Amino acid sequence: MPSKHICLLLLLACSLTSCISKYVLTDKELAKHFKTTVAQPQYNTLTTNIGTMHYVQLTHNNSNNTTQPLILFVHGAPGAWYGYLDYLEDSLLATKATLISIDRPGYGKSGTKVEVSIQKQATLIAGLIANIKQGRKVVLVGRSYGSPICARIAMDNPQLVDGMLLIASAIDPDLEKFWWFSNLGKWKVVRLLLPKLLNKATDEKFAHVAQLRAMDSLWNKITIPTIVVQGGNDNIVNPKNLEYAKRKLTGTNAQFVYEPNFTHFITSQQPQFVKLLIINQLLPNINIIH
Repeated sequence: MPSKHICLLLLLACSLTSCISKYVLTDKELAKHFKTTVAQPQYNTLTTNIGTMHYVQLTHNNSNNTTQPLILFVHGAPGAWYGYLDYLEDSLLATKATLISIDRPGYGKSGTKVEVSIQKQATLIAGLIANIKQGRKVVLVGRSYGSPICARIAMDNPQLVDGMLLIASAIDPDLEKFWWFSNLGKWKVVRLLLPKLLNKATDEKFAHVAQLRAMDSLWNKITIPTIVVQGGNDNIVNPKNLEYAKRKLTGTNAQFVYEPNFTHFITSQQPQFVKLLIINQLLPNINIIH
């Protein structure tokens, strides 16, 4: 390999590593964070014959109602449960619902091997929901690569889910976005230089199109209240994914929200907007019989 290519790879690896490190929290950092917060984390792990699922619930002084709805947050790729920390710590949301965020298979503390099958991930998460549901209404919130997993849960387990919010969703198999450097992520020498998180996300990415095609004909099985949010300034997921959602979500009265100035990072950059959607639009509608 020419030396200039090696230098380019090293620069790319360093850049990506630096970028990812900004979003990764260690156990020590999390412990330091929770020393000063009212809400405190409950760490849990569910082990099944399919795999292991680590999930976290934050306990608030006002969140002891075991009959209130359960909101389950599903992150993208890469990601971890604490990507939704701002939502888990929100005292108003905590008065409306029990808030839980998961580590998807291979991320965080849910095992070491990423699971590229959307159906298998959905089955594992559905098992978690069945275990903690206890008669409550369940709302799914998914972003980016987490959105099709939420959708697959609703497709395969309509009895478990009562509402869904999909944000910046990578759901159209014909619109999967690849960059000039995407294929480099499959090279062994590059994978040795990159953080494991990025390698796992790469594995998911190159399996994603086939996974989305496998569920292309199942979208009409979704009958629960659903909100789909897409930003027009999204440089990671093609904004036209919203049009796919409009074509496919024919089994329910879905709401489609397009904000031209929003980027891909809606949950972190527009948290109040998302929280108000959950509180004012989604939670009031989950009592719809379906």
